Amino acid sequence: RRGSASGQGDVVTSVGHTLIESAENGFVLDLVGKIKFGTADASRGLGTGKNDYALQADAMKSHGRFSALGTLGYKKMGDPSGLDLRNVWYGSVGAAWKFSPATSAGALLDFKQPSVDGGNRQRELTFYAAYRLGATLRLQGYLVKGLADGSPDLGIGANLSALF
Repeated sequence: RRGSASGQGDVVTSVGHTLIESAENGFVLDLVGKIKFGTADASRGLGTGKNDYALQADAMKSHGRFSALGTLGYKKMGDPSGLDLRNVWYGSVGAAWKFSPATSAGALLDFKQPSVDGGNRQRELTFYAAYRLGATLRLQGYLVKGLADGSPDLGIGANLSALF
């Protein structure tokens, strides 16, 4: 069944720690924990109404202005009534280009296992542009194109992140 809905989505927060940072070979490895707070309206199909928890490793290898990116993570899904959600593995591969010290853009191919038995896996292509607003703030806009039946057809969004 197909349909559409609009409204506020879930709120996601994350905290990360750099495990490896090598200026000599341009390699960075971060460990990141995430919580998705179930703030989206579940009755309208915008979310599950439950929190999810994830742990992931993010790697980046830079060469000049070009960077190769990769993520591998595991998500513990919330338990909404009437649904039996499975925990899932997910990841991404991509590339980024730094136009200036403050401006970058890139593309990522994301994938995720189905969270329900017999469900469709997710595969999405994300394009983004990011701008550093200062030493600790970053603004990013993105466009998502779904490549599988388990993915949204199209998505657009923005996020603001702060480094501490």
